[in-house]
Formats: sequence, structure tokens, C-alpha cells
Amino acid sequence: MDAVTQKPGFMRPAALVLVLCAELIAVSLFFDAYRPGLAQGGYWFGFLSNAGQFAKMLVAVLVFLVLGLWPRLPAYLDALQRSTGEYPFQYILATQLCSYGLFIWCTAAIFGANIAVADISDFVVMAWLVTLVATGGLWLLSVAPAHFWRRLVVSEPRVFAYAVIVGIAAWWLTLYAQSLWTPLSDLTFRLSAAILGLIYPDIIVDPDLKRLGAMTFVVNIAPQCSGYEGMALMAMFTGFYLSIFRKEFRFPQALLLFPIGIVTIWLFNNVRIALLIAIGASYSPAVAVGGFHSQAGWISFIAVIIVTLTLAYRTPFFSTVSVARKASVRGLNLPMATLLPFIVLLATTILTSAMSADFDWFYPMRVIGVGLAIAICWRLYGISTFKTGIEPWLAGAVAFALWIALVPADPVQNEVFASGLQGASQATAIAWLLFKTLGAVITVPLAEELLFRGYLLSRLARQQVMLAGRIEFAWLPFIASSVLFGLLHAEWLAGIAAGLVYTLVRYRGNSIMDAVIAHGFTNLLLTAYVLATGNWSLW
Repeated sequence: MDAVTQKPGFMRPAALVLVLCAELIAVSLFFDAYRPGLAQGGYWFGFLSNAGQFAKMLVAVLVFLVLGLWPRLPAYLDALQRSTGEYPFQYILATQLCSYGLFIWCTAAIFGANIAVADISDFVVMAWLVTLVATGGLWLLSVAPAHFWRRLVVSEPRVFAYAVIVGIAAWWLTLYAQSLWTPLSDLTFRLSAAILGLIYPDIIVDPDLKRLGAMTFVVNIAPQCSGYEGMALMAMFTGFYLSIFRKEFRFPQALLLFPIGIVTIWLFNNVRIALLIAIGASYSPAVAVGGFHSQAGWISFIAVIIVTLTLAYRTPFFSTVSVARKASVRGLNLPMATLLPFIVLLATTILTSAMSADFDWFYPMRVIGVGLAIAICWRLYGISTFKTGIEPWLAGAVAFALWIALVPADPVQNEVFASGLQGASQATAIAWLLFKTLGAVITVPLAEELLFRGYLLSRLARQQVMLAGRIEFAWLPFIASSVLFGLLHAEWLAGIAAGLVYTLVRYRGNSIMDAVIAHGFTNLLLTAYVLATGNWSLW
């Protein structure tokens, strides 16, 4: 199939995904579904106060659907492409946009900032429900005709049924787990105190108020510190990994990775609490409460993932490919080379953030570390020479405009950032800004694009990693890699939008460097904007 015949099948799904993302972004930005007054008012539509919880349940259903359909997903995507040859999706999409407009009007009449519950009419609520279902249904129909979706449901009744059951169960377990916070936090408190006692001969312990400390630094061990979040993340990760790579593991032995990972992350949580108190007592309270408190959880999570996967793949009891894996890690290959810069970036980011309080003065370590990783792997990339047109630069400008439009400035963070620079010498501030610019424009785009538009885009399509040459468009890699890229960023909505732009650039270009240039140009424009306006929080 030549490039001319590929183009229509590529642009239509890309446009539809962008439309859906734009609609979701607009709703998320302008409306807050948290309206406790709806439940307290005694109205029949009080269930709308749980709209946010329902959205989480829907996400769980969709995730399980993807996991359940994953082995057969390429075949279904091929069938989708065949069913949309002459499909008049434009008319359905136009109707969907009209329905979305009505949905926005109804949403504003219910969830608007100045709307009193008593002013919400039954007609508006019914219209909101109808337009919500119609908007989602019409979007699906704009993607593929009804007979495609009907065949999909008929062919996979068990997967759809399990998806609904799992979604409801996940929502129920989330509510039920709240009642377990107190007993687990008691155990967490006692174990953290025991670990801290190994460091300091005299510690401050108040079991009734859950206060723990050493010397003059004391913290309150809240129920949320019991470790449920990390345990849930570990369970989700283990389940996802075992589902996707189930052929590489032995069952039922591999199911033991669930309790191993969950217990290990909980033990790491106790060590994290003890270390936080030790840092605050013996080094810096600001670093303990600021950088370490916010980053240590991710340090523990990543450490446990590494330990768990190492155990899984190096132990024949769990893995069917342990011998092959041991042989493959002896040398550096292209897939590993695309992952290494990002791993270094992630590790140095967590490390420098944990070592910092309000201002990350250790940021140059990220640039140097990632730069060395890229230099070591550069010969494997095969992109020393490449040609590019104007499209990557235009795409970078579009991503910059989206970022500015979607990410509001944070005055508090701007002041903290400015104070940090003003408190340093002029030479130190200039040197830090130079490293920050180099990181934003060169090392970060390279590391992130090698991972998301290099490794993930190829592996999600079940192909070998390709950094040079045009790659064939596929829905799943396009959406999944962009969403994962967005979730990497604190401003995830803007991140997803930018990720979609960079992925489109990679599909249309002949080299990973097209996406790198687009990403780097976005960050260059953002750097110039930040330096000109002082909106440091956008950087």
C-alpha cells in the first residue's frame, strides 16, 4: 500500500481522536462535577453528585475492555478499517458536535459555578442524561458503523460482561477500602516507629494522635499514609503487566507476584516515613516536607517495580523466558537504547526533586545524565543524517499554542521560582537557566520522543522498534502512546494534546527526529515565553 492510499485511513481516525480529546478537555477545564449539594438537597437527581466516581468506574471498564480484547485487538482494528471504506462519517460527526453543544449547555445549567440546586429543573437533568448518551454514542458511530460495534459486542460477550463487573467492583472496593484506613495506619505507625528507633535512641511517639518524630522534627501519620495508594498502584501494574505479557510467565505461580509486590510496597512505605523523619530531624525540614515527601513515594514505587520484575524474569519459577532474558541483557540493542535516556531522566528527576525543597538547584544533573546516556547510545539510533520539512516546526508551534491555552499560570509557583533565582548569585542563576534551556530544548525532547514515538509506538503495534523510515498508522499505538505521554506530565490534558501532535508528526515524517524537532521547538517557544513573561510555572 503506497503513501497516497494510506493517507485517508490515517487522517480520519486522527481527526476523530482529536475531536474527542478536545471535547473532554473542554468539559474538564470549565466544569467541576463535585456538587455535594445535589445529594444533600433530597432531589431525585442527587446521584449526579457521584458523576466523578462514575467517570472513574467507566475508566476501569474501558481499561479492562482493552486488556480483555488485547490479543485480538489488531484483528478488530483491521476489521474497523475495512468497514469504513465509503462510510459517511462527516454527517454523523456534525450531528455529534451539535449533541455535544447541547450537552455543554445542560452541563452549565447543572454544574455551573453560580447555579443553585433549587434552580435545576427536571427537564435540564433529563436533557443532560440524553445528550450525554447521545454524544458518546454518536462519536462511536462516527468512528465505525453500528454493525461493527454490534458484531464486536456479540463476539465478545464475556469480555464486556467482565468489564462491567470489574468496573463496578473497583468502584465498590474504593469506597470499602476507606473503612480499612485506620487499622492499617495503626500497623504502619508501629512499624515506622520501630524502624525510626533503629536510627535514633530517643524518638517521639504518640499513638493516640499518631505523632512520630525525632529530636525537634515531628510529623502526623495520617490514615492516608497507611500505603493504600501504593498498594493499589502495585496491584494495577502487576495485573496489567501479567495480562499483556502473560505468555512470558508461568501460571498460577506468577499470581504470587501480587502479594509479593503489595507487601513489598507497603514495607517500603514504612521505610519512607522513617527516612522522611530522619531527613527532617538531621538534615533539613524543608527538604523532608517538600522534595522528599512528594517524590519518595514514586522512588519506592519504581524501586519495587524493578525488584519485582527482576525477580519475575530471573526466576524460572515465575518466567518462561528467564534464560533468554539473561542472554539478551549482555549487550546494548536498539530497544534498550531507546529506553535508557528516559530511564536516566526519570531517575535523575526523582533524585534531584527529593534532594530539593522549593527550588530544584540540582537540575543540571538531569541534563548531564541524559546527555551521557544519549551519547553512549547514539550510534545505535542510526539518525546521524536526516531531512525534515516545515511540518515539524509548525506542529511544534501548534503544541505550544495548545499548552499556553490549556495550562493556567500559577502565581504562587511563579513567586517561589523567582525568589529562588533572585536569592542566588547572577552567575549561578545564569548557569542554571542555561542548563534548564538545554534540558527543555534538547535532552528532554530526545529522551521522551525515543521512548514514546520510538519504542512505544512500535511495540504497541507489535513491530520492531523503528527510528528511521515512515511507519504505518495504527489506532491503538496512536492513542495509547499519546495518552501515556500526557499522563507523564502534571498538566496531563495539555500533555495528551501535545502528545497527539507529536505522534502525528512521527507518522507523517521519515524519522524520529521529526517528532524531536517538533517537541524541541515547542519547548523553545515555551522557554522564550517564560523568560519574557515571568510565568515560571509553565516551564
